[in-house]
Amino acid sequence: MKHRGRGLQRPVDPGGIDVEMRLTHNTIGQLVGSRRPTVSLALSALADERLVERIHDARWRVAPRVLSHDLGRA
Repeated sequence: MKHRGRGLQRPVDPGGIDVEMRLTHNTIGQLVGSRRPTVSLALSALADERLVERIHDARWRVAPRVLSHDLGRA
């Protein structure tokens, strides 16, 4: 079943949303005002929870439950 993520114009794929930008840990750190090692730790924790996944070439897939703010369900 597809649903719409908050603020998105297209349906959210059940597999998640692919962020089609090259976002390195350093770049993300610059965007959020943090250092690369902290971003690496945070992304590792999010990946362990299956909320984000690195798919290729510094691109990311965000789990649909993050977009729907439904983090209480597995």
